[in-house]
Amino acid sequence: NYANEEAHLYLDEIRSLLFRGKQKEAEDLAMEKFMSVPLRQKAYQPFGDVLIEFENHNNYTNYYRELDLENAICRTTYSIDQTKYTREVFASYPDDVVVIHLQSEGASNMIFSVGMTSPHEQNSVQVKDGLLIMDIVVEDGGMKGQSQLMVTSDGNITVQNNRISVDQADGATIYLTARTNFIKYDELSEYPLPRNFNALNNRNYEEIKQKHIADFQSLFNRFS
Repeated sequence: NYANEEAHLYLDEIRSLLFRGKQKEAEDLAMEKFMSVPLRQKAYQPFGDVLIEFENHNNYTNYYRELDLENAICRTTYSIDQTKYTREVFASYPDDVVVIHLQSEGASNMIFSVGMTSPHEQNSVQVKDGLLIMDIVVEDGGMKGQSQLMVTSDGNITVQNNRISVDQADGATIYLTARTNFIKYDELSEYPLPRNFNALNNRNYEEIKQKHIADFQSLFNRFS
């Protein structure tokens, strides 16, 4: 319930201003005293997009996608010349991250860059301590958010123009996490607390993946 409990005290005054042609004064008073509390805390907003750009991946063959319901993993495979590329994506509840794992098998190594963007006009992207960080503000709502992206790879990792680039790689893993300042319907914090990636530093993709599968299957395998 977002209703402003004091709104009725100002309804007659707002109407009077409108009848007298004082549109701006009526709007200002309504925004201050009549509208919901909190004002326009917008729900169901998109956060942003992760954009991965591969070099020379246009002429692909054997393109295949699947959703593995038993393991909660989305998988994409395709071939370019003599090289097979595999992408696995899952959202891990235990580690609170979205994981994108990229692998190449064959004659060529992977070359790609990854960046972030958001449909919200108030957004900024920066690279700090090897992390790609995006801050967003939802218009007219007080909602704020921050997402962080980390890349690990056996190839070369460089940073340029607020993107993380990888080349000469057989494999790479992208970890994404996000937070908003939402606490509950009538409460926002000062700012979101993004995930601390230090917990991932001493672990590998397969370990995180198996932990994710075990957690998911503890629920999924309750029935058949």
